[in-house]
Amino acid sequence: MLRILVCCFCLNFVQVFSQDFHFTQYNRVGILVNPAITGVFGGWERFCVSHRNQWLGANTQFTTSAASAEMTVGKGYRNEKSYLGFGFMFVNDVGGDANFGLRNGGITISGVIPVNRLHTFSAGLQTSFGNRVADLTNLTFLSQWNGSAFDPTILSGEDEALVSFSYLDAGLGFHYRYGKEQTKVIRERDFSIEAGASVSHINRPRLRYSNITSDRLYMKFNVYTNVFFTFSEVAGMEFNLLQTKQGKQYETVGGIFLKTRFKAAAHVTRKVQDSYIGFGTYVQSSGVLAPAVTIDWGGFKLGLSYDLSVSKIRQAYTGSAEISLSYTTTKESIFGRR
Repeated sequence: MLRILVCCFCLNFVQVFSQDFHFTQYNRVGILVNPAITGVFGGWERFCVSHRNQWLGANTQFTTSAASAEMTVGKGYRNEKSYLGFGFMFVNDVGGDANFGLRNGGITISGVIPVNRLHTFSAGLQTSFGNRVADLTNLTFLSQWNGSAFDPTILSGEDEALVSFSYLDAGLGFHYRYGKEQTKVIRERDFSIEAGASVSHINRPRLRYSNITSDRLYMKFNVYTNVFFTFSEVAGMEFNLLQTKQGKQYETVGGIFLKTRFKAAAHVTRKVQDSYIGFGTYVQSSGVLAPAVTIDWGGFKLGLSYDLSVSKIRQAYTGSAEISLSYTTTKESIFGRR
């Protein structure tokens, strides 16, 4: 019975809502949220990977993996001139007995304009190639009920209900940052704020889940802000907020973190960054609390979180685990001096 419910849920999910993949640590996979973030960081190149295992107590697995790489072109050492950001991203999302799969790979490009050392504006575009697929051979349908039990040897008549298909996708966004690049040294009374908006699936790709019916992917609207400030030379607070709308679906994700330094940087040469650890939690409007730990060490950033559902779904599933890791080249570009 559980497999039938999962099947019905997944079919309704993809055909009606056409919703995207999900990460609790959304701020760790920035270019997936907004292409305008591409290249907007303190450094030259950035590489990110994230993995999410959702509903750990379920009989079937729901996993999402993502990877991205970014580079800057024409950026000055003091961030005093406009430059370009280029990025590549890939997402693999698989779940359920039918292995409903979403694979999406693409490129992002941004134009970054530092007005001065405190104000930075950027705009970005994203284009990608998506593929969706499902295997119905592992599912059980009502047509396979023989009167006393479900018989998998009975033809379901649903062999062609879902098919593999591909499509082109596009998105755009804008981003603003106030404050100095926050990757080298924590200073007392540091303050920075970021805000942006983006639209995904602006071309509304056609989803052909059936040979006789199809649907269009809803546009996805994102609005977010991130605030960071220090109240001493060794500690600071970080706040994150994301509002998403896709079709009739709304989601709000907020985060709050206390960060404290455990290794000081070389304040004169700034060849070494501060290293600090953060403790906090994400809160989702869907009824999820996600305690999290972050570690920033040199150019590496590690994030660990665990979703704890406070909704009715908690009765069946224990939670969702997520890990993210990124590395930023801050001393010199891997391509040498620009």
